[in-house]
Amino acid sequence: MKLSLILLLLIFVLKTPLAQSLIPFGDVRIGEAPIPLDLEDFNPYATKPLKGLQLEFEKQSVQWIRDSSNLLIPRARLKITLPKTIGPPLFYYLGEVFSGEFISDKLTYEIDLWINLFNPGSITIKTNNEILSKVVIGRKTSQKSIPSKLIDYSCAPYDLEFTGLEDQYMSVGCRLEQIGPSHQKKPRLIVTWSASNALLADGTLPPYRTILRGGNVAPIEVINNLGQKLNVTIKASLPKRIHRLKTAIGFGPYRFETQSGEQKREEKWAPAFMFYGKYDFLATTSLRFFNATVSRGSLFNNGGVYLAYEIANLFDGRVQVIPLLGAQILNFNYNKDVPNRNKVIYPQGFEAVWRHSFGIKNSHLIYGMFISGSNTEPYKNLWLRWGTKIFGELNYIEWKAGTQRVKTYGVSIGLPFLSFL
Repeated sequence: MKLSLILLLLIFVLKTPLAQSLIPFGDVRIGEAPIPLDLEDFNPYATKPLKGLQLEFEKQSVQWIRDSSNLLIPRARLKITLPKTIGPPLFYYLGEVFSGEFISDKLTYEIDLWINLFNPGSITIKTNNEILSKVVIGRKTSQKSIPSKLIDYSCAPYDLEFTGLEDQYMSVGCRLEQIGPSHQKKPRLIVTWSASNALLADGTLPPYRTILRGGNVAPIEVINNLGQKLNVTIKASLPKRIHRLKTAIGFGPYRFETQSGEQKREEKWAPAFMFYGKYDFLATTSLRFFNATVSRGSLFNNGGVYLAYEIANLFDGRVQVIPLLGAQILNFNYNKDVPNRNKVIYPQGFEAVWRHSFGIKNSHLIYGMFISGSNTEPYKNLWLRWGTKIFGELNYIEWKAGTQRVKTYGVSIGLPFLSFL
């Protein structure tokens, strides 16, 4: 119970504003730079010639960040230089006004602005309330053989397909919604996307959103910076139903060692059977339950029910930390001559999940553990699980109470079983 109180305190502390300002928790995401991007494919120019105006992207300034729609987009710093003769300029960009610094030894005004390369907009240059020119970013198609599509890991489970933008840089993110009554939840996928050289015909800037509800194709027509029409199609694979209760079974060979008083069974191979279940309340909250049975001469059965709640989400959702708060029922029978031992115990634990591990889409590496804080009845349960729907698991369980003791460890294969609700 001591460990349970510590975990509850840890959840409270980590959800405070101070902790969230230091460590990325909850909805905070840390961006990655998954695809290389060449600034030479983006050409800044002035719509009206302006003598002495210089435009240049700062080399190696590209950063991948999440915008307000949670889409990973690239930005870079654009350096703008104007001669002293222009007068103190003001720069109007995305609803904000900026002023630059005067470089006395060069007799120039300079400023550098972060530019969203997939949604750059335009920069208006003014002096004395007069518009001198506008700076826009010319977008080129990507002719390089390097990867140019960033499909966010949030889209990985749905086999998303895009056609019509094969020669462009592109970023795509997904968000699955559940619609309908609780006993008949159906999926609706919101696809948010932005490309380096694709606009709507009316000039609306990206990002754009497409809603998919089944296996049908969603068409959309865009134009490039030359005014050419591009026919884009989007498709995804979605399940017909979303079940809130999912189960799995596992089986495999375990090493099994038991003891009761002076009697002891040496470590031998034994069959093991596992049952796993998960009931989803919310996207970050679920009820987990499990049961493990190992038997050879002696019988050991260990089951538990736990509330799981995500407290940490890092690296674009690829790493999660989930505390497990609950209780277990433990049953041990050394042999027919020794009375069964049935006990409710309270070991607490957590899981650390690495989603899409080793660069393999939809594969998860999970480390978890339960530890008991009891000195009179120590218990530990450690597991390492890897796979997709089918997974392999290494597991170690050890328990002791008085003169009775169980130690078992081994490898098992897990398979999806039944889904309900």
